[in-house]
Amino acid sequence: IPNSIGSEIEKVCRGIYPLQNVNIRKVKVIKKPKFDVARLMEMHGESYSSVTVGENGQVVERADGYEPPVQSSV
Repeated sequence: IPNSIGSEIEKVCRGIYPLQNVNIRKVKVIKKPKFDVARLMEMHGESYSSVTVGENGQVVERADGYEPPVQSSV
């Protein structure tokens, strides 16, 4: 497995900087924590049950009716 990881790193980095003979000594697998929406809302002072959002999201009121200009290109 370490050899396949090294060759995969070489392939991905080829566009940025050409790497050769990549060796992996140690791999640490980091697990992402469970995401709890109710706890997040509790931490920010809003109860989850009081927030109702439709399928398209929630309308945001802009200060002083400000709307950013539409750009023709990015």
